[in-house]
Amino acid sequence: FSQDFDARHGGFGRAPKFPPATSLSFLLRQYYWSKQENILTMVTKTLDGMATGGMYDHIGGGFARYSTDDAWLVPHFEKMLYDNAQLIELYSLAYRQKPNSLYKEVVEQSIEFALREMYDTKSASFYSALDADSEGEEGAFYVWSEDELRALIPESEWDDFAELYTIAPKEKWEGRYILVRSSADQKFQRLRHDAIKTLLKARSKRERPGLDDKSLTAWNAMMVSALVKAYQSFDQEEYLVQAKKTAQW
Repeated sequence: FSQDFDARHGGFGRAPKFPPATSLSFLLRQYYWSKQENILTMVTKTLDGMATGGMYDHIGGGFARYSTDDAWLVPHFEKMLYDNAQLIELYSLAYRQKPNSLYKEVVEQSIEFALREMYDTKSASFYSALDADSEGEEGAFYVWSEDELRALIPESEWDDFAELYTIAPKEKWEGRYILVRSSADQKFQRLRHDAIKTLLKARSKRERPGLDDKSLTAWNAMMVSALVKAYQSFDQEEYLVQAKKTAQW
C-alpha cells in the first residue's frame, strides 16, 4: 500500500481512481492495532481528498462512482448504493480514530441523500443506482454555469462562495463548474449551510438522472451495516431505527 500510495492527492495508483473503501477499511483496522501514523495518514489523506473533491456531491450528498483524474476533481457521475454504503461506514469508523466535522458531515449528508433519492418507503429497501446522465448529457444534473450560481448566491457572499467551492475560470469543466470544496474552515459554516439549501432546491427542478430501482439484498445489507456503524459513531437513534427497518425487509 505504501508503495502505491499517492502522497499528493490520496488514493492508490493513477486515474481513474475508484474509492478504495475495502483497502482503507483494512488500513484503518491496521492502524487501530499498530498506531503507526503513516498508516493513518494514507487513510485520512484519501478520505479528505474524496470528501473535498468533485467526486463528492457537495450539494446533495453521496459519492460518484469514480474520479477520472488523479486529484478526485472530475467524477463519472453515476452513483451506486454499494459505494455509498461502504463509504458511509468507512467515514463513520474513521471519525472514531480522527474526529472532525468533515467526516461527520459526509456521513450525515450521504445518509440523507440515500433516504431522499434511493429509498423505497413502502418496502424500506434501497435502490441500486442513479445514472450519470440526464437531459442526454453526463453530469448535467450536478454541474453549474457561473450565471446560474450568481443568480442564486447573494452578491455580498459571492467572493466567499467562490473561494469555498473553487469558482474560477481555469477550473471550468466543459464550460461549467463541478463544485470542489477548497477549505473546511469554520468561517464558511453558515455560508455552506445556506448555499446547500438554496442550490439543492434549485437543482430539484432539473430533469433527474435515471434510477435503477431494483433492490439487491447484498447492497442493502451493506447499507444496514453502514447505518449501524453511523449510529455507533454519532449516537443518532434514527440511524439504528432505519437499519432495523431495512434489515427486516
